[in-house]
Amino acid sequence: MGEKMDSDTKKRNVESDRLSNLPDDLIHKILSFNDTINAIGMSSLSPRWRYIWKSIPYLEFSSDDFSTLRMFSKFIKNVLSGRDNEREVSSVKLKFRGKASQAFVKKVIDCAFSHNVQQLTVTCMIDSKVEFPLSLFSSHSLKHLTLKSDYYGSRKGSDRRTSITLTSMWELPALTTLHLDEIPLCDDNTDEGIGLISKCVNLENLTLTRCRIMGSNGFKICHPRLSNVKIERVSCEASTVCLIAPQLKNLSIRGWLGRYQIFAPDLAYLLLEDINLNFTADDFHSLEKVDICISSPYDEVPFEVVDLLQRLHSVKSLALNLEILEFLSSHVEGLSHQPSPFGNLESLKVYPKKVHEWELPKEIVTVSREVKNYLLDGSPSAKFTMVSREECRLSSGDLLQLSLG
Repeated sequence: MGEKMDSDTKKRNVESDRLSNLPDDLIHKILSFNDTINAIGMSSLSPRWRYIWKSIPYLEFSSDDFSTLRMFSKFIKNVLSGRDNEREVSSVKLKFRGKASQAFVKKVIDCAFSHNVQQLTVTCMIDSKVEFPLSLFSSHSLKHLTLKSDYYGSRKGSDRRTSITLTSMWELPALTTLHLDEIPLCDDNTDEGIGLISKCVNLENLTLTRCRIMGSNGFKICHPRLSNVKIERVSCEASTVCLIAPQLKNLSIRGWLGRYQIFAPDLAYLLLEDINLNFTADDFHSLEKVDICISSPYDEVPFEVVDLLQRLHSVKSLALNLEILEFLSSHVEGLSHQPSPFGNLESLKVYPKKVHEWELPKEIVTVSREVKNYLLDGSPSAKFTMVSREECRLSSGDLLQLSLG
C-alpha cells in the first residue's frame, strides 16, 4: 500500500516537473483557452504556475461566474491590482449585467487601454434601457473591437423594448475591425449614418449583426478605407441604406428587406442572401465572385432581377439559387431580346434554396432555354454546374452508402 502511494506521488511529481518546464509563452497559450477565473484556478497544477496568471496577456471576465455584481467587481479589483503592470494586455473580454456606468467596467477598460490592448470584446446583458458612453473607448492601440448586447442572457427575460444606447463619440485611430451585434444605432450617433466610425480613420472591416437602425432620414455608411463589410439581419426604420466605400472589396448582405444604394467601384466579392432586390448601384467593373440567393423570388418584379444581373456583367464566378432561374423562366418575355451580359464568366453554379417537399412550389417550372442562353451565351466556355433538388435531398445515410459503393 505504501509503495503504491510512493509511486503515485512520484508520478505526480514527474508530471508537475513537466508542466514546470514548459516555456512561459506556451503556458500563457494554454491558460488563454480559459477565462481569467479558471486560469487562476489552474495555477495549482504546478508550483511554477502559481503566479504566472499575473503575466497572462489575455483577460476574460464574466459576471455569470458570480452570484452578485458586488462579488464580480471585487474579483476584478483583486485581479487587476495583482497583475504585473509591466506586462502588456493583448486581448480583453468583458461580459457583464447592469449599467455600463458601473465602476468595474471603467476599471477593466482603463486597464486594457493603459496596457496597449489590441483586441476588446464587451458584452452587455440587458434587463432594461442602458446607456453606453462611447467616451469609455479612447485608445491608440486598439485594433479589434466587438460590442454586443445580449437580450437572451438576461435573468428577467427582457424583450426588444430594452436596449443599449450608444452615447457621445469614440476616438480609435488604430482600429481596423469593428463588430456591432444587436446594437441600436439612432440619430444621436449616426448623423444620417455611422458617424461614430468617422474618427476610426484606419477602419477596414465592419460587421453589423442584428442591429436596429432607428430614424427615418435614411442611413449612410461612408468610409474611405473600408475593405470588408458584412450586414446581417439588420432592421431599419429608414427606407434606404446607402453604402459609400471606394476601396470596398468584399460585401455580404443577408436578410434585409429595405432599399440599398451602393457605391463601391472596386468591389470583387458580393453576397446577397434573402434580401429585397430594390437595389441600386453603379456598375461593378472588378467583380470576381458573386453569390445571390433569394428565398422568394416570386415576390420580386422580373425587370429588377434582370437589372441586377446586368450590373454584374464583369463577374467571373456566379452562383444563383435555382428558384431565381425558375422565376425568370416564367417571365421569358423580359429576356427574349436581351443579350447575355456575362462576357467574362468562367463558372456558373445553380443550386436549390428550398429542399423540403412542403416548401416547393405547386408546379415545378423547368429552367427555360432562354434563361440558360441569357446566362451563358456571352461566355460559352464557362463551366456550368446545376445541383438538383434530388441531390440536396440525399440524407447523410444515402451519401455514406454512395461513398462506400
